[in-house]
Amino acid sequence: MHKPAFVPSIGILFVYCLPALLTVAVVLYGYQNRVMEVGNFVTGQHRMVECAVKQAREGMDDGAVPTLEAIEKSACLELIMGDETVSIYSKELIRFFIREHRIELSNSAAKNNDYEDLNGINEILHGIWLKNAYIIGTMAVLPFLLLGFRLAFSPNIQLNAAERLRYARQGFLMKFLIGFIIAYATMYLFNPIGRGVSTIDQFLVSTDLYRAESLPLFIKTKLLTPVLAGFLGWYLYLLSYFFTKLITDDVVSPRVYGVMLKKAIFTYGLALVLSPMQADIGIQSSEAAKAVNYSVQMCLALFLIGFFPVAALGLIRDTAVKLVKGVQTEKGNLNELPGISRWQILRLEEEGIDNLGALAYADRRLLHRHVPSLSLLIDYWIDIAQLYVIAGQSHYLKLSPYVQTASQFIIEIESGNQQFTDALKEAEVHNGAEIARLLRRTFGEHLCLECIDGK
Repeated sequence: MHKPAFVPSIGILFVYCLPALLTVAVVLYGYQNRVMEVGNFVTGQHRMVECAVKQAREGMDDGAVPTLEAIEKSACLELIMGDETVSIYSKELIRFFIREHRIELSNSAAKNNDYEDLNGINEILHGIWLKNAYIIGTMAVLPFLLLGFRLAFSPNIQLNAAERLRYARQGFLMKFLIGFIIAYATMYLFNPIGRGVSTIDQFLVSTDLYRAESLPLFIKTKLLTPVLAGFLGWYLYLLSYFFTKLITDDVVSPRVYGVMLKKAIFTYGLALVLSPMQADIGIQSSEAAKAVNYSVQMCLALFLIGFFPVAALGLIRDTAVKLVKGVQTEKGNLNELPGISRWQILRLEEEGIDNLGALAYADRRLLHRHVPSLSLLIDYWIDIAQLYVIAGQSHYLKLSPYVQTASQFIIEIESGNQQFTDALKEAEVHNGAEIARLLRRTFGEHLCLECIDGK
């Protein structure tokens, strides 16, 4: 082991995180343009209201506050408020500013002709955008920093700087897509500072925009939508899985981003299907409590689906069925391997291995290189999977008390061990020699030859 040089490591870390940084730049640039559009629109509406208030106050006594109707009928606003082609959003925004001005006039102690206006809208919106940008950037780049930092600086990874840089460049598109999902979802679903600057409609909802920053949307409204619940579950799962990869130095392979992308698409798609169902239940149900309970259950289900991979949910289901009914539900699940953990199952799935059949035919040398943290177990698991596939589930369950691996089975059969032969008869396995021959013919050099030859 050797400690990597600092300067090259910084470059490796930057290259690894570059897709996420570009994603944040693209999303925040579009977000800033939208903020400017909203700011310019709102400023225009505000100026029209200023003009209308001044006109309404002309000829009035000092300190008198014009009525809402008088302001709306002024020359500055009369045509706009009476025009049916003008959007309801524009009219509501104008009424909002009128109320703000009348409050300022009513609270003015001096009752002067001049009132304290609400200028600086663009600056206010830009400040909120900047705070949102910090949070969006942090959430989008953090997962990449976890793996990239370990790849760049860990002395436990047996790669030189050039090899580390080559791995840092891999999976650029997948990294970009994952970063985009995180940044975009954080901005439009989570809205850490508030939802006031995302769209005109959302601006109108946040009527306290000028007085205080709003809380996150789901906290302020007490409504956790299925889409947001699914995203939060997926993001927490991503961080926990990446942290596990970090502490095990398993940061070389970029395949994890493809797995995360498929999971994000599944979770988001399911949430889009369930969201209309949630709304329909809320509308049709005559019992409010029942509708609320259904909404909570749906959000909880989406969060769990986001936090646990689909395969893991299948494993939980199979385990529950086995405990309750004592039967096997599916053949070849990876949880059949003795002592395998949830994280180890997910790590094998990252390499495209989601059942014992795929594991039996896996290239053990490639797995050793891609998953060094499991190198001591990979040969053992492949050896088990090969016997499981050839013997079949029912025979393997009978054989497992006596022998678990293909290599050991071949050794016992070819050595003519009478005690083992008797054990096979007791287990009602009468084709031991045929199983050994099939193992040799099917897997050939992929068998654990070192185990069989005693090397």
